[in-house]
Amino acid sequence: MTHIEKNCSAILLTACICLLPTRALAFVPSTLFEADISASATYEKSTRLFRYVYKVANRSSSQQSIQKFGVSYDSSEIRNIGSPSEWDYAIDFSQDKLILWEYHGNSENPIPPGRSLEGFSFTSPNLPSIQSWHAASSYKYEPQSEAEETEISDKGLDHFFHNSNSETIIGPGTPPPADASGMAKSLIGLIDNLYEFKWFRDDSILNSLKVKLEACRSSLARGNTNSAKNQISAFINEVKAQKGKNLSPTTANILIANADYLDSISK
Repeated sequence: MTHIEKNCSAILLTACICLLPTRALAFVPSTLFEADISASATYEKSTRLFRYVYKVANRSSSQQSIQKFGVSYDSSEIRNIGSPSEWDYAIDFSQDKLILWEYHGNSENPIPPGRSLEGFSFTSPNLPSIQSWHAASSYKYEPQSEAEETEISDKGLDHFFHNSNSETIIGPGTPPPADASGMAKSLIGLIDNLYEFKWFRDDSILNSLKVKLEACRSSLARGNTNSAKNQISAFINEVKAQKGKNLSPTTANILIANADYLDSISK
């Protein structure tokens, strides 16, 4: 065989090796479902706490049931946690701040496709803000070999935060400012964040709501509490008028809950 023939043979052998099929990891995730999460936050003046309530709906097109559901939160105190029957909860799951509910009953389909479940709730003194929900199915993949188990573990594929669906939702944020003017400023910042995260898209509503809050701050600076409260009422009325139109129910809810707290401390 000539030198050229040897080189050609080596190149051909290398090409054949490169074309050999590689083993594909057969891992099946716990995310083969589509969930719709309804959330509400209301300020309770009697307790000076916000009550957060969630409903989990699993779409009929889903392939898996939902067994775990969690809501993230900032550095806040969580109280009075409510759970559906046969669901337990844990707080500060891993190193992430999360309230996590998990089904521990006997059913193989905790929240099956086409069904929904209420009863997830808690209270917190901290302001409603943009957080995230996480959910995973009851499906548990069984590795087919020790090598596959190692690969799944090394890649973190079975870790809850890597193997769950997630979207933004209402949840507890930071502690409220001590004074009404600071709270109005915080609410203006929330409006900007909601707009940035595309919770609403109308520029005119963005500007109109912020103008009312800036006017509220000016009234507070002058010591005119009645005027400030009127501007807060105008803010709430505008949000209610836009609810279901240019503002989703969730967006309207988070704004009204914060505005209710602002009204309660404007004295």
